[in-house]
Amino acid sequence: MKRKIFLGFALLLTMAFSAFAQQVYVAGSVGLDQKERAVLWMNGVSQLLSNTQSYASHVYVTGNDIYVAGSVESRATIWKNGVPQTLSNTDSSANSVYVSGSDVYVAGTVGNWLNGNIIATLWKNSVPQALSNDKSIASSVYLSSDDVYVAGSVQEEDERATLWKNGVPQALSNTRSWASYVYVAGSDVYVVGSAGIGQNKRATLWKNGVPQTLTNSPWAAGSVYVSGSDVYVAGVTGQNERATLWKNGIPQILSNSDSEATSVYVSDIDVYVAGYEEQGQNYRAMLWKNDVPQTLSNSDSMAYSVFVR
Repeated sequence: MKRKIFLGFALLLTMAFSAFAQQVYVAGSVGLDQKERAVLWMNGVSQLLSNTQSYASHVYVTGNDIYVAGSVESRATIWKNGVPQTLSNTDSSANSVYVSGSDVYVAGTVGNWLNGNIIATLWKNSVPQALSNDKSIASSVYLSSDDVYVAGSVQEEDERATLWKNGVPQALSNTRSWASYVYVAGSDVYVVGSAGIGQNKRATLWKNGVPQTLTNSPWAAGSVYVSGSDVYVAGVTGQNERATLWKNGIPQILSNSDSEATSVYVSDIDVYVAGYEEQGQNYRAMLWKNDVPQTLSNSDSMAYSVFVR
């Protein structure tokens, strides 16, 4: 699907005002000179994270620190306040980051999918742990109490949505499926993804391992957020691919163009959804706040993750 920098003065301003207003962070990529570059938008203002082929897949903010997971030149990378750290010297990607105290957890993959040797991997403070011996992907990581949850997929004869709890895998489906995101609220574990093949694949939410099909039309769910008793899921539906937000299983189409909702975050009464939609000949990174769209870039771009504090 379609410079190394320090965030400097703009980042300091963001931190200075963080106590007074909501700060909205969006991670993604922007196409410059026909090259994808990792980017972080802070309140709609973009900061390039790399001047080489790269993308930013997930953002997590704690205290005054901004963590972004992604890839630079096909190497798993994490940025802390704009400073990159390479997690692997081989083909790899960092798909998700979660910080607990002084510990930084990153979920991703090591290896090359085309060569069939890609392995789901969890880094804790830069130390890798392979989660499977089979072809697999780790898409998302979440910590609750002392438990580490990772969502992804394992391919034996076929791809299966999988949830690892403290390194122990649980298959979520016995048919072709994959898991994109995990979120824990109290004693409940929510995982979203997709189940099925081709035009038969359906956006799916698993709560404590029990699946709920979210749509009768094709495609997938990419993110879940729980606020009180409400469960929000971001994804895409329909053969024409429309960005969709589900609240408690009820879908709302966010765009009438070819589009996708990739991430959802709820802060107080405000619901933020990141994604992208087709505008003209290219895609544009988008942020919807309470269903109102904002285009984040006038260049070919995509938004993959949103975090609000």
